[in-house]
Amino acid sequence: MARSNSSRWLMLAGLLVCGLLLYSGCVGKKNPDTVRDIEQVKKEVEEKYKDKVDSINKKIADIQAEREKKATDIINEQDKLRADAIDGYEKFLTKYPESSYTPDILIRLGEAYYEHSEQVQIDNEMEYLKFSEEYSKKVQAEREDFLTNLGVTEDEYNKMKSPPPFSPIATLDIEEPKPSFEKTIKAYQEIVLLYKDFEYIDTAYYGLGICLESMNERKEAADTFNTLVTNIPNSKFSAECYLRIGNYYFDVYDFETAIKYYVKVENKPGTEKLYDKAIYKIGWCHYNLANDYNLPEYYSAVDSFCQLLDFYITLKEKEQGNISTQQVELADEAQRFSAICFTELAKNSSQTAVELSKEYFSEKPKTYAANIEHRLGDVYLYKQDKIKEAIDVYETLLADNPTYEKAAEVLTSVVEAYTRSENLADADRTRQRILDEYGPDSEWFKNLPDATLKTNALKQREINLHEVAEYNHQMALNAKQENNKELATEYFLKALYRYRQYLHEFPGNDKAYKYNFNLASVLYELEDYKGAAVEFERVSLEYTDPRYVTAAKDITFTRSDAAYNAVVCYSKVFENYKGATYTEEKKPLRKLETTPTSETPESGGTGYTPEEKPPETKPIEPGTEQTPPPESITNPSESEDSGGEQKPSDTTTPETTPTNGSTTGEGETTPQE
Repeated sequence: MARSNSSRWLMLAGLLVCGLLLYSGCVGKKNPDTVRDIEQVKKEVEEKYKDKVDSINKKIADIQAEREKKATDIINEQDKLRADAIDGYEKFLTKYPESSYTPDILIRLGEAYYEHSEQVQIDNEMEYLKFSEEYSKKVQAEREDFLTNLGVTEDEYNKMKSPPPFSPIATLDIEEPKPSFEKTIKAYQEIVLLYKDFEYIDTAYYGLGICLESMNERKEAADTFNTLVTNIPNSKFSAECYLRIGNYYFDVYDFETAIKYYVKVENKPGTEKLYDKAIYKIGWCHYNLANDYNLPEYYSAVDSFCQLLDFYITLKEKEQGNISTQQVELADEAQRFSAICFTELAKNSSQTAVELSKEYFSEKPKTYAANIEHRLGDVYLYKQDKIKEAIDVYETLLADNPTYEKAAEVLTSVVEAYTRSENLADADRTRQRILDEYGPDSEWFKNLPDATLKTNALKQREINLHEVAEYNHQMALNAKQENNKELATEYFLKALYRYRQYLHEFPGNDKAYKYNFNLASVLYELEDYKGAAVEFERVSLEYTDPRYVTAAKDITFTRSDAAYNAVVCYSKVFENYKGATYTEEKKPLRKLETTPTSETPESGGTGYTPEEKPPETKPIEPGTEQTPPPESITNPSESEDSGGEQKPSDTTTPETTPTNGSTTGEGETTPQE
């Protein structure tokens, strides 16, 4: 009776062989005729719709040309109106030089001159760009001829120890255009010299300073702005003038004078976009003034950067969370340079940078203190390559702030630090800490304040999951190669747990195909052949979307390989079934959570629920016979039927080691990176 059941199972296995291989082969392999048919259809479609595509492209080109013509017409109309206005103003001033309207006309004339000069500058720059492109093409052509005559390529020429010099003949017969606002300057100078009581004289001073600055006459511009704020301190241009004067002194490295002007930019309505820039520059001035003999300036720099961060917090509340991209960048820089200040202070202190930071913020508590401490670790790791110091900062940060919103990101940096120091074991333990303590079900994740942080945390979790799984998989294979079965089993079980977890949490990810195959391979190594068969079968039948293969270019196996592996595993199940002596008390072959749920993800993957912890290390019940893998998967080994019964299709058994397109040693399955 037992032998009859065995024969029935083996007949079913034969049908499974045909079905899986035929299905997978049809989907995974290209038929030459099919390829020719596709190419023919493609050619017909291209010919059929070529005229339509050309017609659409012509319409697009016509629309673009029409838009350009309209824009050109508008610009020409503006130029004509401006020219008419300039002509009218000039005639008025010639006819009525002493009129009470003269300063008003001069202001308007200066603005018209400025707009005209700007347009001329744009036209000159476009012409210069055109000549520059032509010049570059000529030089490139000369360069190619030069290399051809030498008989070398560009790379070969660059590697020559003493290459002959290349001297292009082509010349750029045009100078780079410089802005010119002489007429505007003359109009505004007439106002400030002759009409000192003019109501809008501050506009004349401001315009005069802008023109001088545009022409790179920085000192004269700063003096003009200074005259404005001295004579008219309540002008609407005062804040911007103080900022521009400060920028001039900053650029000439007179940081102390620059600070005197920056501090005059007040925080009041209408100046918010200037105030933050002034505070930021004050911080930079203090940072540049600091050195080993002037350490307090580092603390002054931190004070200014924190003042900027406080301002942005208030502004975000006022604007309901909306601040500009530039403001976000300035806030980021303020945090980073605050951290750098603490690293500089630590060079001349018995305290560490993190201790100095904690001491500072204990006296001046800030909600973003943890962010600056985080940046401190980043400075050590990414800027100064100080691995130990970086890890110490990160660990101190998380010990003091266990609910820090970027905790997973901090630990990811710890992983990188350990990886750089080739401490792979601690890197793996840290990754597992991220997975176990900062997952989607953790209080930390649930309390993240916005969706962006949650999205970033999940992206990083996906990376950590597959890296942990692959690391343990490879360690298991290494232990197996060293004949350390107990250690290999321990690592295989860890890899199994993480692969399952990955497929449960990211079933639709492009890499799910690869990791489902790896999961099946691990089950095979653990001798859970029935579980491995189920997973190989799943890989062969469910991952039909080509994106799974194209997304992982390093994959060397096919769905046909997975189908074949499923048959190999089922054959081993049948062999064990025939060879084992079962009683009512005897448990069936153990499978490790391999049966999928009733719901299958739409795009492939599994519906697994991962185990809470890796299963125990005995994947097969004692007493069940196992057939050792053959020496090579490319040459099937012959074996006798354990029950003396001939196999359905042949006298040889199928290969007993699954194929993944890559083997090491004696048919060992290696994880695909």
